[in-house]
Amino acid sequence: MVVTISEPIFVAVGQWLVEWSSSFGADARFWIYLNGSLIESNSPTTSMIVVLDSGGLAELEVLDAAVSDDDPTYPARTRIAWYAVDGAAQYRVEEYVSGDWTERKTFRSEGADFFVFESRILEDSTSHQFRVVPIGADANEGTPLSWTILMVRRPDPPSVAFSYSSGTGEVTIASA
Repeated sequence: MVVTISEPIFVAVGQWLVEWSSSFGADARFWIYLNGSLIESNSPTTSMIVVLDSGGLAELEVLDAAVSDDDPTYPARTRIAWYAVDGAAQYRVEEYVSGDWTERKTFRSEGADFFVFESRILEDSTSHQFRVVPIGADANEGTPLSWTILMVRRPDPPSVAFSYSSGTGEVTIASA
């Protein structure tokens, strides 16, 4: 049960052709989500033209099995994206942790127009701050781009310890 999505093909400004296949083969049916909304269910469709939003982004998810409505997916990571800044040779991605900006990754510009960073697994029910600092070839820093993200995801399973008393047959469950 693996869906393979091919590299998108540019069709027109803001439009990309996306094709996919499943390890189920020719009889596969797909549930297609665009920007978090189900747009087709139990569909034999294996391609579509994706139109980017005004920010130049689209999130496409293709599944070859139904996801029940009572079991939505809440990702544990976030993605931040930004356009290239004139004169930047690289970009330093930082996360605000315990009162300090901590470097997470550095991207070299290398002529790219658009960048995407995926975070570590973030703590649930917590606001996280990120910034991207453009750095020129002369090592001068430009104006940072900033994001504050409230992470809402499926919580981690509780950490518990079990004990059993063979004398009384009592099981004790306690927070670990």
